[in-house]
Amino acid sequence: MFASTSDYGPFAPVVGYGGAIMAAAGALFLMWGGKMQKWRPPDEDLPGTGQGIVLLLCGVGMVLEWYFATPAAIPWFLAAVAMLAIACIVCFLRYSGLLGTFTYIKKEVAGENSTRDVRILGGRELLPDAEKKRKKLGVDIQTLLEGAAYKVDMLWSREARQWVKQRVLLFFILTLAFGTFALTGAGFATQVLLSKKAAATVVRPADAPPLTDKPGDSPSPKRAEEPKKPEWHTEDENGNKYVVVWRMDPACHRADPNDTKHLCNFTHTQVSFAGDNTPYDHWNIKVEPPGPVVDVLCETTGTNEFNEVKGVTKGDIDGKFASCSGWINGGDADIKLTAWYKQKW
Repeated sequence: MFASTSDYGPFAPVVGYGGAIMAAAGALFLMWGGKMQKWRPPDEDLPGTGQGIVLLLCGVGMVLEWYFATPAAIPWFLAAVAMLAIACIVCFLRYSGLLGTFTYIKKEVAGENSTRDVRILGGRELLPDAEKKRKKLGVDIQTLLEGAAYKVDMLWSREARQWVKQRVLLFFILTLAFGTFALTGAGFATQVLLSKKAAATVVRPADAPPLTDKPGDSPSPKRAEEPKKPEWHTEDENGNKYVVVWRMDPACHRADPNDTKHLCNFTHTQVSFAGDNTPYDHWNIKVEPPGPVVDVLCETTGTNEFNEVKGVTKGDIDGKFASCSGWINGGDADIKLTAWYKQKW
């Protein structure tokens, strides 16, 4: 269950902002605190540039999360936080496995009578001569390194060590970045849920809730609602499609010459088609629906007429008219024209 503003009363916004700040601070402390020394890559393998890249990624990510944390985006924002947390765990397991496999201890002189342990990264595989010697002596790689006076170039090639170093750095950076993003994202999500405002309200005033009147304050002037812009619809409010149907004989015997919305034209052409010596006359009917035409269906009801192209029942849109045309030889069965149109409201 998510926290609700009613659980904190008037202090909900303060709790939200405080949670975001604590989460961001906690992320930086956990990722960059002193305890990180125990699991970070060896110093010689984590140059200052690498640390700068991690800080840059974390900083950019935190700013983006702060900017996009809005009430409308909370569902996918929380999903992203969960995925980042899982990705952080997966990267850390891979990173930890690389360190456990390829980390070795090198003794360095710390004083006249003391030494200190320094971690170093080995290579992907030993040099052939080093591998033969290890098998001959029956020792592990750490012992072999001690016998070589900690001269790493005698055990691994530079390419083999670079292969390990690149992957250790990659998963170290991803672990820190994903972990920081997950913690700060959770903090900003908490802020938005409790304050009901975008985390970046100061630069996104459009995502801020409207001002409400407090008891005793003068009522704020009510802004008139903007009229809804009309949109095109192919159905009415009840889901019925806008459609008109007109039936007319192709010879235009029932046509009204004064009706400008229902047009009929019959032409005595007596033309024949390839493979058919039958003479045909041409017919064309048109209807102007109350709105722009969307689709037209032309259906013949007799055996002596057919559409412009045999077997094709789709009509044409001729400007504001729905149009059907075809050919006839004898008879005068009706042509059924169905036109779908749209209305703006």
